[in-house]
Amino acid sequence: MSTIPQFGNNRDDLMQRRGAYVVVYNKERKLMTDYKPSTQRYYLPGGGIDEGEKPEEAIVREVLEENGLTIRVTDKIGEANQVCEHTTLGPMNKLGIFYKGELTDTPSITPIEDDAELRWIDPKEFLKAKAHDFYKWAIKKAL
Repeated sequence: MSTIPQFGNNRDDLMQRRGAYVVVYNKERKLMTDYKPSTQRYYLPGGGIDEGEKPEEAIVREVLEENGLTIRVTDKIGEANQVCEHTTLGPMNKLGIFYKGELTDTPSITPIEDDAELRWIDPKEFLKAKAHDFYKWAIKKAL
């Protein structure tokens, strides 16, 4: 039985929030990321899983909302958790499920959310950047 990696010190008083995230590369082997100027931090695309939603559905919805792109979820990478400060919900432990994905040929749309910038970066650059450890764990597992 494998243990789910925990990044940061989880506590009983923290909200436990399920989320799904995706590792997507373009043809130039650049990694799809969301960069948030407000935190000066990189994120993998994805987010919270809504009630009754499958993790794969949450990823497709979040990427469309955040980036205006349509992806296809492929293989599961694994699960890892991260204690962090959410900008609106406060401190929490994110229970992350990570997948690989690929872009589809569907034309892009204007993103619904505007708090992050889509940035395609070298995965090695992401591993050195300001980003949560569970994202870095997923990228290393995906390689």
